[in-house]
Amino acid sequence: MRVVGTLPDGNSALMTVTARLKYTVEHDRGKRRYLDMSKLDEMDELEGK
Repeated sequence: MRVVGTLPDGNSALMTVTARLKYTVEHDRGKRRYLDMSKLDEMDELEGK
């Protein structure tokens, strides 16, 4: 059985994935932080005093 894909070759697939990653990084989804590092900085300051 032969499967016909939407991308003609590996380079096309790579370009599609690269474009999607670039889009994600440039927009809000790529800028979201999952860990608030300011709390860790505050703890470091308290331990240093």
